[in-house]
Amino acid sequence: MSTRTLISESDVWDVCDQLLAQGILPTAERIIEPLASTVSQVGALVDAWYAKLGERLKQSSCMSGGLPPLPAAAVGAASVLWDAARIHTESVLQACHAREINALERQLAWQQQVAEVATAQTRMAERRLAALELRIQQLATSQSSQSTPHNVASGRRSRGH
Repeated sequence: MSTRTLISESDVWDVCDQLLAQGILPTAERIIEPLASTVSQVGALVDAWYAKLGERLKQSSCMSGGLPPLPAAAVGAASVLWDAARIHTESVLQACHAREINALERQLAWQQQVAEVATAQTRMAERRLAALELRIQQLATSQSSQSTPHNVASGRRSRGH
């Protein structure tokens, strides 16, 4: 009587995963040698592995973005590179923002100076206008006071002749 070892589903799935990772299509015939088993022992377990393969691939794709896991050294190097790139980008952005703020502050100062000059010119023009209006009023008053006696005197002369 021969002793048979019990083959677990986990054992079969591990070998199937290994074969698939090597680009070899898992079959019951390919599984029996590494597990020292028989087709009758592993056939149903290989079928179960295939039945769950699509679901496992979807979960794996969702979790890893469809890529195989990276070695820890690669992840560490990528993390260091990412941090350096992020820090560099932040410093470049800060420098750009500082230049933009400086340019905007200069432009604002210039516009404030222009506004102050315009306000001063407006006040000066208003004072000139007020002075001219006063002068026009004075001239009008002076002219009206001069023309009234002249007309009266001229009117008297014409009546007397």
